[in-house]
Amino acid sequence: MLKTGDLTDNQLDNLKDLYVERMVDGMDMKSLIQYVTDDLYNYVNELNEAEFIDEAYSYWDEYFDEIIEEIKE
Repeated sequence: MLKTGDLTDNQLDNLKDLYVERMVDGMDMKSLIQYVTDDLYNYVNELNEAEFIDEAYSYWDEYFDEIIEEIKE
């Protein structure tokens, strides 16, 4: 088995790229959707309230106020 330091930084980056590519290629659509959903949920949970509101506003832009009203109902 390879030990840390047996690969150059570039080779390690290439191995990581190949690993991710193969992992994604091996997933069905349901698994991909679940993975992205979990990842995005974790991402927004790591943001503080102001950062999240900024993200949400940037996403919904002109519809942000409508979305807030929907949530409040």
